[in-house]
Amino acid sequence: MCMMIAAIGLSIAQAAVGFGQAKQQADEQNEYYEQNRKASIVAGTDRYASLQNNILQKRESAAAEMFQKRIEALNARAKGTVAAGEGGVSALSAAALLGDLDAQHGRQILAIKRNYQIEKENYQDEGKATLNNTISRINSVRQASNPSPLPFIVQGLSGALGAIK
Repeated sequence: MCMMIAAIGLSIAQAAVGFGQAKQQADEQNEYYEQNRKASIVAGTDRYASLQNNILQKRESAAAEMFQKRIEALNARAKGTVAAGEGGVSALSAAALLGDLDAQHGRQILAIKRNYQIEKENYQDEGKATLNNTISRINSVRQASNPSPLPFIVQGLSGALGAIK
């Protein structure tokens, strides 16, 4: 009788230990998942901030370049007007020269704006890729569900019934 009670107790204790181990493994896996999630978010946020900073730098660079081109265009226009006046060039020829200078300036400004827009869109696309990579990195680690005690209870009872027989 004493042996039977000991066998029942051991069977139930074995099931309880098994449940405890399963619970501990699930908790460890979930902790690993949480650490990975936090690290992924930090890495993604840092990369996205870097991309945003790059966009701001490109915008400032484009603005400075356009400002410089405007100064150059004004200087070229002034030199062209003075040269036309000193050279006795007809008003029609001077107007054509100044129109050509303005058109060149316009094309330069348009090219700067297009290049900035292309670079900005590339950085935005990279930002989207960063978001997708962050989500993928988070999803690459499996989250554990807490174990159900039911199979362990059944195992313990089964062992206890086997000890009674």
